[in-house]
Amino acid sequence: MYSHTFTPGHFSAPLLSILVVLAMTTNPASPATTTTVMDNYNQACLSSLAGQTDVALKYFKNALTAGFDDFRFAMADSELTNLINTPAFASLYTTHQSQQTLLSSERGLNLSSNIWSDWQELFSKTNSTKSKASFRIQWQPQALILEILLSGEMAALFAKPIQPPWYGGPGVMLSLAIPDGTSPFESANTFQFGFGKSKTSGTGAIYLGRQLGWQPVGELTPAISLRDQGQTAVISASISWQSILPFHPLVDSPLGLNLSIRGEKTEDLFTLFPDPAAFLPAAKVHRYVPLNFDAASESRESFAGRLNQSLLVDQPLICDLKIVSAQSGTGRLKIDFLDQQGNSVLPEGAARSNFPCQPGVNSVSRTADFRALAMGPYLVKVELELPSGEGLVWSSQVLNLGPNWREALQEQVEKLTPQDQPTTQYYLDTIVEAVENLAPRRHPGQVATTLQMLNSLLKAGIEEGSILPESGLMQLVWQDPRGRKHLCSVYLPRGFSKAKNREAIVLLTDAYGAESRLVGRIARLYEHQDGPVVNLEPSRQNFPVYLIPHWKPGLSQTLAEKNSELVAFNQWAEEYFQFSAMALAGVDGAAGLALHFSNQAPTAISRLLIFAGANLNPWPEADHQELVDIFSGQIHHQFHTTWIDFTQETRTSGQGQMLLSILKESKYIMAVKEVRGGLSMTQVTDRLVLWVEENPK
Repeated sequence: MYSHTFTPGHFSAPLLSILVVLAMTTNPASPATTTTVMDNYNQACLSSLAGQTDVALKYFKNALTAGFDDFRFAMADSELTNLINTPAFASLYTTHQSQQTLLSSERGLNLSSNIWSDWQELFSKTNSTKSKASFRIQWQPQALILEILLSGEMAALFAKPIQPPWYGGPGVMLSLAIPDGTSPFESANTFQFGFGKSKTSGTGAIYLGRQLGWQPVGELTPAISLRDQGQTAVISASISWQSILPFHPLVDSPLGLNLSIRGEKTEDLFTLFPDPAAFLPAAKVHRYVPLNFDAASESRESFAGRLNQSLLVDQPLICDLKIVSAQSGTGRLKIDFLDQQGNSVLPEGAARSNFPCQPGVNSVSRTADFRALAMGPYLVKVELELPSGEGLVWSSQVLNLGPNWREALQEQVEKLTPQDQPTTQYYLDTIVEAVENLAPRRHPGQVATTLQMLNSLLKAGIEEGSILPESGLMQLVWQDPRGRKHLCSVYLPRGFSKAKNREAIVLLTDAYGAESRLVGRIARLYEHQDGPVVNLEPSRQNFPVYLIPHWKPGLSQTLAEKNSELVAFNQWAEEYFQFSAMALAGVDGAAGLALHFSNQAPTAISRLLIFAGANLNPWPEADHQELVDIFSGQIHHQFHTTWIDFTQETRTSGQGQMLLSILKESKYIMAVKEVRGGLSMTQVTDRLVLWVEENPK
């Protein structure tokens, strides 16, 4: 069933509004409203649950007429199961798929090299005459060139400071799809790009998955120009083919394209092909129209390759090459397979061969057998000499896993100590999942990186008896009382392996996903002398070991639940690192957990650091006296508390000011530092290291 939802920090358009696709595709005379769609869809759900499938069908059709277009969402809705299992719904679905297939085909584009397409007008969600949007594209050897023309109210938006579209502001979302054979208008193998402004300057970004999110890229920065006193805006951008490696139009025609432009309001939406997931980059599938590239129109000598797969288990690798030559004669190929050190793995070095070359497009295919090679990434490198004397190079990465690769790695994991097995098992499970979900022929870089990390851990664990390095950054796995596994980002300063008296510096943060960046900056403060530390002597008392546990939002709702997890984390860390003391630091919202833990177990920590900001609100329902009762009756002389108060935030929001006053009344041994400005992660890491190093226990 639908509900009206909004998640801060993501796209500002409500989920329902995003899922309502342009009504003009089904009923141009009746623009869609989210209320109409939601009411009819929810009535269809209620009727289906009651077994009234005829009534449910009527309401579902009404939702379609009002603009609902996401059959994939509907077919995953358990409340519609009774309706979905009827022949009438199956017929409706078949009709819808046929309509979408036809619309995708009609909107598809045929492109010739270095020639602009005709201007393509974009659908308007509201059929508004106050704004218009159109675009054209051009295929060049190195990039796809894009021009967007906006007029009216939509153009005026780009005359003022705005946020990028991936932060909810107006802008362009573009999807390049690799058709995967499951649908003529949908694909799970897509690349997502965004274009807009960051305040007053143009900005472009690529979506790198749930973990990394949107990453701005300088080469994607669009040029934005205004004309006609700001009533016309032109957005020009280019997407390098390097951005979608290993795919290329010479060997991957057709590709898929979709383009959507959003204004300040949800209903201000223009699109090439209506897609419920247009502004949801992490969606499993996205819709597209076909982009057909005429390879014969390419006048410059060029070539590209296409591997039949990027992950090899127990099958040969087929390399298809398309070569554009200016003249006839003999072409010369040099094909090599290189390991991670850049050395050829072929017994006699690179394989050389000749082939007859004709003017225009030539096709050459080669096959290789990787089954005798070790598990790991390899670079397929092809050097070409054309009859004209022109030399060209193409390369692509392939990850060789080999038969029974999972069983072989599992066997090694089980050779490690019980302490090290959870971490290595986590990495193996991550690789298995990534292999299963990697889209066909997609670059295997992240899988290869994780595999390399796992192999390094296995080697150390088997040969040295522990996966812990002498020093450096790593991620370990710990388990909470419910058996759920969590990551912990770790930094071990130089000298760790020889240190006998260790202090765990545990940093609690509610900035999920930022843990690796935080621990990385801590490492730079030590290793590159950007901060207060030059050298750490292993013999020093309380040698610091930095630990940042990862907590996924929403897993534990109450402070008591989170506290039990922190107790389990503390027990795991004490056993793993053999520390003699634990210093606890809490940032903003997570500082509430640090206060709660220190109040419940004051003897468990050596010192406490609180970064108080606007989100420090651990007991939102408690009044002043209830907070006094929470902190009274305990003896807190065992540890010293440093309170860093970001007054710009705490004086307007949260419980920071009240808690600080109560802790003073409760005889906490405290030092208070007031800081102007807002709380930032840079402030956190820098002040944390200063706290550790200026006041070592």
